[in-house]
Amino acid sequence: MFEIESLEEAAVAAALMTGPRHRLVQHNRSFRELFASWRPGQEAGVALTGPGLRPVLRALDLAGADRSAPLVDVPLSTP
Repeated sequence: MFEIESLEEAAVAAALMTGPRHRLVQHNRSFRELFASWRPGQEAGVALTGPGLRPVLRALDLAGADRSAPLVDVPLSTP
């Protein structure tokens, strides 16, 4: 078990989601920078839109409500 506060300054994006619609509960600074539109309390399907975020939604949907969500690798485009 760990405290989410210990991940606040981490270089990895970390978030805690709950429920069958993957409602965001907590997240750290790196997660906020990557997913600025996703606020605590929002469901993934409402906040995550656009083709670049489809892999995230697909992975969350595949996990289902009864299993943990898998680690998702989302490729970032470079200018």
